[in-house]
Amino acid sequence: MSMRLWEFMVRRLMAGIPIIVGLSVLIFFVTHIVPADPARLYAGFKASPETIAAIHKMLHLDDPILVQYWYYLVALFHGDLGYSLSIRKSVAEGISLFLPTTLGLALLTIAWSAPAGIILGIISATKKNRVSDTLSRGIAYFGLSVPTFFLAILVQLIFVVQLKVLPLTGMLYPGQNAPTAITRFFPVDSLLTGNFSDFSSSMIHLVLPVFALGFSGMSLTLRMTRSSMLEVLTSSFVRTLRAKGVSENAITFRYAFRAAMGPTLTVIGLSAGGLLGGTVFIEEIFGLAGFSNWAYQAILGFDYNVVVAFTLIVAIVYMIMNIVVDIAYAWIEPQIRLAEEIV
Repeated sequence: MSMRLWEFMVRRLMAGIPIIVGLSVLIFFVTHIVPADPARLYAGFKASPETIAAIHKMLHLDDPILVQYWYYLVALFHGDLGYSLSIRKSVAEGISLFLPTTLGLALLTIAWSAPAGIILGIISATKKNRVSDTLSRGIAYFGLSVPTFFLAILVQLIFVVQLKVLPLTGMLYPGQNAPTAITRFFPVDSLLTGNFSDFSSSMIHLVLPVFALGFSGMSLTLRMTRSSMLEVLTSSFVRTLRAKGVSENAITFRYAFRAAMGPTLTVIGLSAGGLLGGTVFIEEIFGLAGFSNWAYQAILGFDYNVVVAFTLIVAIVYMIMNIVVDIAYAWIEPQIRLAEEIV
């Protein structure tokens, strides 16, 4: 009998808990040995010594760092991520404000970059050394060699300044009101409230940031898919299939594609996991109030609690993506699932 999916996921999650705890310890200690006074940042530089002392006591800043971490850990297990000095609200409230934008941006990026990279990689491998292969490889080389922030500025210059067909920054056109906050991601909220004008506007505004953010990942997926497909297409079992008269389409999509997807899934999983923490340049260039940009501002402002929470969330996302990749491996390669059961 195959292992139940929920058992598999629980085992993977339990294995990741020590990593998350270790990261929380590392980041907490690193951020708290920085020579800056959060109480002074919280109260302002004109605050009286009595006020600073009271804040120190409230935040346990005068306690040993191990005691501070204990207080943080107890609060964390109660769902309290602390207070953000940068937005003057709880970290949990800040996450609810900023995370949906970054998460939506990442999901839209994966939705186009992964399929596009796979399709172009298959075309490139099956049309080796032809025009389509040359074009695909050129796209991949360009995407892997150009930094994301440079590509973002480049597409702004082309499509906004020169062609004037797409908006520069933000999520809505001037004069449009934000939709009712449900998920706090404009396209989703617009659909849920039936505001198709806002939906159209927000999706148009996201075209350039989503493209710029996903182009590098698409290029990496293209290269990995092409390399894996070429290796499989020249293997002995494919030659046997051809000798038996199996059509090239069946060989490509029924056999070779599935056999070649292992390395590609790994690349997609790693790229997807890195999107949550890698959107800071995109959010800054396109004027999007996202989680990565908030975390960047928190680093500059010594907002320790936000930095620790950001690190934990990124680690959790990586862990979830690894679980998804493992499940996908088990789907494309049944022997992996059997091996897991034996262990």
